[in-house]
Amino acid sequence: MRAYLTSLTIALVLSTQAAAQVGADIERAEQLFAARKYSDALRVVDVAFRKQGLPKLSVIKLYELQGVCAAQLGQEGKAKAAFQSMLQLDPKRELPKYVGTQSLVVGAFRQAKEWLEGKAALDFIAAPPLTDEQGMVVQIAAKVKNDTMKLSR
Repeated sequence: MRAYLTSLTIALVLSTQAAAQVGADIERAEQLFAARKYSDALRVVDVAFRKQGLPKLSVIKLYELQGVCAAQLGQEGKAKAAFQSMLQLDPKRELPKYVGTQSLVVGAFRQAKEWLEGKAALDFIAAPPLTDEQGMVVQIAAKVKNDTMKLSR
């Protein structure tokens, strides 16, 4: 039991550290976007996506930043794919106010919204845990539904 709690504690600490690091990455990417350094902002987003254990809201924000930066660089396909991923995780999400009416961004976002129509949101369903003879949890799993963009890992 002690080993299990130690492992759980370590996992929570690592998850908290990952969340803090990605928060700094998001802030940096937003600063670069505001400075119109879209390529640099995209590089920061790409590095942040490589981190494990990202909270859902951070992943949504990273897709948002990826979409707005890619759109500003004229990378319509990448922007649309980023917005589609963002909207599959949060179908009611709207563009942030700082985007304003930038036509490249708004156009890619509208295309992603149109793509989303009639599609269900990504959903995770916890499966019962696998336990050993002593009742210790040895494996957890989740079923994924509606993963059109193949976002689950």
